[in-house]
Amino acid sequence: MFSTYAGAKRRAKQLNKTLFECSIIFPLSHCQNALAHAQGFGNWHELKSSIGSVRCAIEPALFKRRLMNVLPESCRRTADYWVDRRSFEWADEESPISMEFRNWYYMVNPYFFSLMVGFNRSPALLQPGSGKGQRLRKTIVQLALQNGMMHHSESGCFKLNPTTLSVQKTAPFYEFFSPEIHQHKDFKTELQRVADAGILSWTPKNEKVGTIEIFPPSKQELMDHVAACRRNHDPFIQMLSEKRAS
Repeated sequence: MFSTYAGAKRRAKQLNKTLFECSIIFPLSHCQNALAHAQGFGNWHELKSSIGSVRCAIEPALFKRRLMNVLPESCRRTADYWVDRRSFEWADEESPISMEFRNWYYMVNPYFFSLMVGFNRSPALLQPGSGKGQRLRKTIVQLALQNGMMHHSESGCFKLNPTTLSVQKTAPFYEFFSPEIHQHKDFKTELQRVADAGILSWTPKNEKVGTIEIFPPSKQELMDHVAACRRNHDPFIQMLSEKRAS
């Protein structure tokens, strides 16, 4: 897929950019190592030191298979389009919906939706019977997710971490929590309990803006739910593909 170090760097940057445009957080260094493995090297350092002195020809199918094996599952769909140099079926210049949101909807939304569903059943700290403040704790998590997406046109969509399957977003605090909720007398206490339990984290950037990250109760349950979403979703993607081809 590439025969020089310059070509490898260019392709790694392209993959990183494509994933970023789909709201998937996969650092450039991770993309570099993934491409190195796909090309038959142990890591990026080995590729850099050896690519000019060894034969680098590789069958496209083998390159793609290796790449898919080394990438996290949540990166593979986007990478599949990237490897084949295919455009997204939902790329419609006349659509009033931003391309960022459409990319997010098809690539990340199954994970985001499954994350929201997961909080209906677990963790125990958010469920009835967990003691005083249970409703407030659950409301804090639900509002962070719902309100964060309501403001996607202003501050962007939640981004997916393909390793932890958490979602994160940097925005003003008020986008996640309205005055009605964060002025509640127990808000700070219950927010801290939720944070201490590893359900979410808030990292301030300044007095008003910060990054919120929300973690899945169970990665396996989330992936199982994503698979179910995909089974219902894929026929629609196929329909779009056939429509564009006709």
